[in-house]
Amino acid sequence: YQRRVHGGSPEWLKTKDKIPFGQVPLLEDHDNGIFISQSLAIAHLLARRADLLGNNNIEFAVSEQLVQYSEDIFQAMIKACYLSESKDEPLRFVNETLPPMLGYLEKILPNCLNMTLGQLAIFGAINFIMDGDSSILDKFPCTLR
Repeated sequence: YQRRVHGGSPEWLKTKDKIPFGQVPLLEDHDNGIFISQSLAIAHLLARRADLLGNNNIEFAVSEQLVQYSEDIFQAMIKACYLSESKDEPLRFVNETLPPMLGYLEKILPNCLNMTLGQLAIFGAINFIMDGDSSILDKFPCTLR
């Protein structure tokens, strides 16, 4: 289940010293009595428990490359849309940076037969992009599956 704890609340202040790195996101593993932080560590733990790391070494490697590629997509978008002082940079991201990135996915995703953490990570990146303009994906049907 998900529990929200706000900074400065008594619950957060009581828990903060037990948390690795003293920050969120955070997963409290009740089975083992520990806290796990860092989003990728949490994602990998949950994927392992749900058997979403691939059925063999090749599926695992493809999944891992997709996880890392989703981060590349997020970083390119953040740089263009939030860190750039140029008002043209978000449009350049959509028209010039993103299409080749999605093109690479078109080559890889059809070969991914089993659901993995990597596909979920790509879904997260694409879902975030679609919040801005879903027509961006019209030329990339595999990203919509």
